[in-house]
Amino acid sequence: MPEEKATCVDCGVEILATTAARTGGKCIPCHRGTRAQMEESKRWEAENRKRRRLNDQARERILQKARPELGDFLAEDDPLGVLWPVIVDTVFPGPVGPENIDALGSAARVVYLVECLAVEVNNGGFPQYFSNSAGQHAHEAHKALMEVGAVETSRLLEKAMAAFADGRVPTTRLERNNELDAVEGRRPELLDGLDKEFYALEAKGPVLEDLGELLLAFMRRHATTTVSAA
Repeated sequence: MPEEKATCVDCGVEILATTAARTGGKCIPCHRGTRAQMEESKRWEAENRKRRRLNDQARERILQKARPELGDFLAEDDPLGVLWPVIVDTVFPGPVGPENIDALGSAARVVYLVECLAVEVNNGGFPQYFSNSAGQHAHEAHKALMEVGAVETSRLLEKAMAAFADGRVPTTRLERNNELDAVEGRRPELLDGLDKEFYALEAKGPVLEDLGELLLAFMRRHATTTVSAA
């Protein structure tokens, strides 16, 4: 015989009567207080799928041009989201090919350097940035940050680079990681402190610096420059 059912008093989903008796008439997610979080996650994922679909359509349309310019992306709702895969495909034209940053035009190169730093530091702090391949461009990334007007972020990167021997970040990954180990051994608190300052720039604190907005402003100033160098 089927077990008697009830309706959650909060969200209205059908539940077992025995569950309702244990939880005061609520389904398990509502009883645990996770229903709102689950629904928010569903909304976020739905919005993210829609954004990816629209970005893909926009990218396909823009790439019909022989040589897309940065300005072609600015009319979209998510300019950087549409542009970024184009930049990555330009730098890495093959599935296993080496990085070819020289394939980018000068302005797109700046966007690439700043975005690589932002992604790496947001995901794992300055140690992750330096330990991964993006770290080989640290000194050029510092100049790129200054070019887009990211004064505070460039200051943090400069302090991080100064901790390396002679203030130079090695371009070879093995040497860079050996140096990074030495930096963290000498001053274990340094990079952690810089990470916290970086995260505070966009989230809180007396100084705010939105790299995404600065990159969009930079793109507007270089709207007629092409993504690729060739």
